[in-house]
Amino acid sequence: MTESFARILWLTGYVLLIGPPRIFAIRAKAHRAGSELSNLPFAVLTGIEVMVRGGLLLLLMVAVEGLLGKALYEYLLLDYFFLALVFTGGMHLLIYLYCFSSRGNRPPPMRTYRIGRNACYAVAPALAASFIGLLWQHYHQQPLLGGNLIPTLFALCWTAGLIAGCIEALIIRRKPKGLDAVLSARISPEQ
Repeated sequence: MTESFARILWLTGYVLLIGPPRIFAIRAKAHRAGSELSNLPFAVLTGIEVMVRGGLLLLLMVAVEGLLGKALYEYLLLDYFFLALVFTGGMHLLIYLYCFSSRGNRPPPMRTYRIGRNACYAVAPALAASFIGLLWQHYHQQPLLGGNLIPTLFALCWTAGLIAGCIEALIIRRKPKGLDAVLSARISPEQ
């Protein structure tokens, strides 16, 4: 994977709230620079990052609505898609905090993190499949969300992603590559 593609993928996940937070890297950078963020408690720093990421997602939502127009944006029920991303991002943040903060000398539960992270990552293709299903319903002049096509598509895609993620969590032994450099340095390679 090229470096520029990896950066674009990271930025996309970060803005869509699916990617892991950068709380530890922000805190380390603030301590090195001696900025005002270095004196803030971890919970406040977490809140600041959540607000910044939420603001970026809100900007994206407004941009998409501006490009599509209000009527089409509402017709395609895109608020529900973005709401699903916010919920997924919140779950990823909680899993991340559970696994990597306040653990003392105990090693972080990497399998727990991988399974939780992969469950969150599986939402993106499930949302994409649901969106394609909505477009199919629109093209065939069926009422949007009519029948059980969209919930079935979402459930099948999410379940397939979750199964693949669980297999990955059981097989892979290395550190997750998406973690920030500060947190990654704290984790031994075999965890």
